[in-house]
Amino acid sequence: MSTHQYNPTYMLGSRPVRAAILVAALAGSFAAYRWWISPERHIHRILNDVAAAVSHEEPENDLRALTAVAALQTHLSPDVSIDAGTSTGPVKGRQDVMAMAARLRASTPMMRLQFFDADITLSGDTAATTRARILPEGESSR
Repeated sequence: MSTHQYNPTYMLGSRPVRAAILVAALAGSFAAYRWWISPERHIHRILNDVAAAVSHEEPENDLRALTAVAALQTHLSPDVSIDAGTSTGPVKGRQDVMAMAARLRASTPMMRLQFFDADITLSGDTAATTRARILPEGESSR
């Protein structure tokens, strides 16, 4: 019966394996960093915050509604424009969009907003155009 002792110099693939693991870890870290700072991820987070501010379980005319709508102010630029595709045309300006959101919270019995198929087009460092389908809860995504 023979016993085999561990010998690190005997492991032929140890250095290449370590190098491959290091390269994979660096590549993964770089990809995670690029994803974390990406404008698209930031815009998707803003869309989720907007959906949370507009969503509600019952009509609200109290401080909860004002607080939720006021949270939109930090996410919307002063020259924001929302085109719902209706005959009334787009709603332009942060204050008008916030007023529309407040009316929506007060006049609808319940709404849970979700953004689907967001198409984000970046135009420079500080501007973007986002087109998304918005469906209230209860309708299925088509």
